[in-house]
Amino acid sequence: MLFVRGNKKNYDDWASAGCKGWSFAEVLPSFKRMEDWEGGASELGHHPLLRGRGSCRMGIDERAVVDPALRVLGVDGLRVADASIMPSVTGGNTNAPAMMIGEHCAGLMPDPVSASAEG
Repeated sequence: MLFVRGNKKNYDDWASAGCKGWSFAEVLPSFKRMEDWEGGASELGHHPLLRGRGSCRMGIDERAVVDPALRVLGVDGLRVADASIMPSVTGGNTNAPAMMIGEHCAGLMPDPVSASAEG
């Protein structure tokens, strides 16, 4: 995973503008912890840079939160269709996989035209 800390001066400018806790010296320990972290979302539960990936894990095992049809287990009528269902953290950008998850979910929904004609 690639981390970019940004410009030290920007953080210090934010802190001097009133953003308490945002000086580079104050955020540096967090950067170092993230850079040293080697686990996946399912191991840690949540990590700020993972943006929720794996937090609503799809699967058929006891660790799954949603099933392959994107239905939240134990909750009727609710589906999740975003990057949080990815069982593990991907090595690349999640934009295209998240779009495909949305397309898959859309394909699972009943056609409103057909549903209204039947009902």
